Amino acid sequence: RLIPASRNTLAPIFEAITNSLESILERKSTKKQCISVKFHFKNIDEEWKHLDHIVISDTGAGFNTVSYERFAAILDSSKGYHNRGTGRLQFLHRFSQLSVVSQYVENSESYVRTFKSSNENFIFDERLAPSDSKEFLTKITLQGFKPQKKDHEYFNSLTLKKFESLIKSQYALRVYLEKQKNIIFPDLKLQFEYSVSSESETVYLTPDLFPEPCQSGLFTVPYCYPRQNEKANNGVEWIRDSGKEPEMFKWLVFEFDAESIESHGAFLCSKDIPVEHIKNPVVNNANGLKGKKKIAAFYGDYLYHPNNVNYFVDSFIIKSKAEVIQISTFLFDDDS
Repeated sequence: RLIPASRNTLAPIFEAITNSLESILERKSTKKQCISVKFHFKNIDEEWKHLDHIVISDTGAGFNTVSYERFAAILDSSKGYHNRGTGRLQFLHRFSQLSVVSQYVENSESYVRTFKSSNENFIFDERLAPSDSKEFLTKITLQGFKPQKKDHEYFNSLTLKKFESLIKSQYALRVYLEKQKNIIFPDLKLQFEYSVSSESETVYLTPDLFPEPCQSGLFTVPYCYPRQNEKANNGVEWIRDSGKEPEMFKWLVFEFDAESIESHGAFLCSKDIPVEHIKNPVVNNANGLKGKKKIAAFYGDYLYHPNNVNYFVDSFIIKSKAEVIQISTFLFDDDS
């Protein structure tokens, strides 16, 4: 109740993929790794499909002792990567149960850990057993779909091509930045499976299929504090704080073939993925420009700070000047 469901219907899926990316980073393997996302649909009729469950798997470090203890502690933010420890709650907003099977190696010993999670019982059916396999494989199943408003319609209209487009625009920045750090981004396997028709569709995305930025730049924003001044706009004068270094923001533009993504977009990013869409009334999102569509990504240390992102990670909580004026009611202090 304290942390509502994200307005983004795909928030649980993006949360799971991001967790998989962090688990793969934690493993520090020099070999190519893989993340798989499989949607299972029930065909109700020829024109309507119902989401049944989703399986996300990865070859990351798995739910070893440290990872499992972090998961078990709600609101635990010790994982780093600018996390707040609340993303796992998005699973339970839209699904009644989360089931985990994790095969991993710890201290040269192999284990299989299984457990389930629900609103009624955060962790249950937990088991840990030795394993003969030296493989790393974690599989998370989101089942018992609990649709929020318009979620049914969203998944009914979701196609594999549209999902591929969303993945490309969601992770283009991260793919590029990890490449700059010589980090090997994993391959992505995207699948739609239909139970009644027994049909399935599959797309493989490798890092090479994500574009390099076609434009880049940076700008700075100074810290300011308000001072009462009847001659100024709204009776408030904003004074630059010379005691603080301005914040630096970077931006990149990624260009896609018009048919490969659904729309143009500009995003404020945290943890190297889009969080908040910046609306632009000038750009018609549906139309390509000379056969291309563009995604702009804004990022920087200020946006990475977890206190500047809301708990359901779909927007930033940065006060506007108007809000600061309203809150302070002219009882100004030196906060900038």
